[in-house]
Amino acid sequence: MIEKCGLDKDTAAQGDIYKDGDEKRQYVSWGNNKKKSEMVPLAGGIRVVGVGKCGDSNGLDTPDRIVASRYRAIATAYVNTIGICFYYVTTGSKMLAAIYDEDSSFYPNAKLGTTGEHTFVDNDDDAELLINLISPVKVTKGKFYWIAMNVDAGANYSTFLQGTRQDAQVGKYKALTYDGTMPDTFPASGSNHYSRYMSAIT
Repeated sequence: MIEKCGLDKDTAAQGDIYKDGDEKRQYVSWGNNKKKSEMVPLAGGIRVVGVGKCGDSNGLDTPDRIVASRYRAIATAYVNTIGICFYYVTTGSKMLAAIYDEDSSFYPNAKLGTTGEHTFVDNDDDAELLINLISPVKVTKGKFYWIAMNVDAGANYSTFLQGTRQDAQVGKYKALTYDGTMPDTFPASGSNHYSRYMSAIT
């Protein structure tokens, strides 16, 4: 856990954790590459990889497809939870999430940890879904990580998108039949994709 934030809210930059009285908060920006900002309280843990925000643009996703977004860790810590912002979901469908490291070519590589399987319920719509990792994963400040998910074939679902960029260092996807597991190594030759609001939390 992070004991001291050491930042003032008026000078905090994107991703920084700062203190507002006795509360730990994180400064984030979002939305179609426009510079917006908000001081977001963190309940329970510190968001050290990725961004959590629901309410901007959303995009239809395809089931049986592993989708990943790339983020830099802002602190060295053990993360216990994956957060993903969903616009809508199909109740009863199943999903998994995982965190991957990256190789020297900025591509998602080895799986570091995975969540248990989650079955969507009604109140998963228009919200950040928080799913516990089966075991904590250590992330290192300054290194990049990929947060990934896959959803079963019966799903009709949409996630919130962070901006409109599609390039090799933002997001990846690859067709992959959902079988209740996440691959130990991210599938090769994935296509570039949008970044989604995904995160890893202590």
